[in-house]
Amino acid sequence: NKADGPLEAAAGRAAADYRNAVHYLRPRSRNWQVEVETCSALEGRGIDKLWRAAERFGEVMGASGELQARRAEQARKWLWSEAAENLFSILKENSSIRRQMQDLESQVSAGRKSARVAADELIESFWQGARKS
Repeated sequence: NKADGPLEAAAGRAAADYRNAVHYLRPRSRNWQVEVETCSALEGRGIDKLWRAAERFGEVMGASGELQARRAEQARKWLWSEAAENLFSILKENSSIRRQMQDLESQVSAGRKSARVAADELIESFWQGARKS
């Protein structure tokens, strides 16, 4: 975008540089070759080519099953991210865990305990508290 006015020539050079660079990059997909185009939303130039490229991308990736596979992988990562965030919130909200964390942080900072051992202790304390509940 922005390939208009005084930036038009610079945008053309940048696009040429990107086209050359794309050949040296490892493709993220075996089904799609990256396309580089310039456009100007202000002047309405190149938008149709950009839109057609986006449609071709959707068609190619959809037909190959890669789009669905990527979405499934994103959903799995999102699940793990949400679970980790929720667990971290639960840990932070627990007052005894918060106190223990302060002590463990001091020990780790001073080099008296490894981060791995401290984390294991913290999780064990959490599980013991959860079992009592």
